[in-house]
Formats: sequence, C-alpha cells, structure tokens
Amino acid sequence: MSYLKKALEVVERQEREKTRSMSPGRRRTIEEVADAVLYSEKDKIINIGRWRLTPEVEAAEVQINHLYGEVVEGRGKLIDFAAACERWRKAGGGQ
Repeated sequence: MSYLKKALEVVERQEREKTRSMSPGRRRTIEEVADAVLYSEKDKIINIGRWRLTPEVEAAEVQINHLYGEVVEGRGKLIDFAAACERWRKAGGGQ
C-alpha cells in the first residue's frame, strides 16, 4: 500500500470519528452560531437596501450551503463559513 493511500485512509477514519464524537448539544450550539453568522450578513444586506443576483452570488450560496453542512457535522471550520457569508454579501453589492 502506498504511503499516500495509507495517509488518506487515516484522514478519512479521523473525519468519521470526529463526526461521531460530537454531542447533540455541541451540534446545536454550532448550528446556532452558524445561523447567527448568516443572519448577521443578511441583516447587513437589508440595511444597505440593494441586492444584485449575480453568478458570484449564486456560487457563494452553493458554497455556503456546503460549508454549513460541513461545519455542523464537525468537518468544517466556522471561520471558513463566516468568510463565505461575507463574500456572499459583498458579491451581491453589500459593502
């Protein structure tokens, strides 16, 4: 077995174990924080009062959905999710 293949198997096992070890309470807390981040960016958009649906906005929305799932499963980072939400707001015209 090659070194790379073995390393990938180890990483996959660690990711599965990380997901299983998250308590329901921790998962709820992470969901609440991620929701707060997203709602904060949405509120900024509403306060600015303008929005443009662009291909960049649509791509950012796909990335946000993906990262949200990763974060609440314990495989992603909140900081990456927050950065994607900020890019979404800026792509739509929110400063």
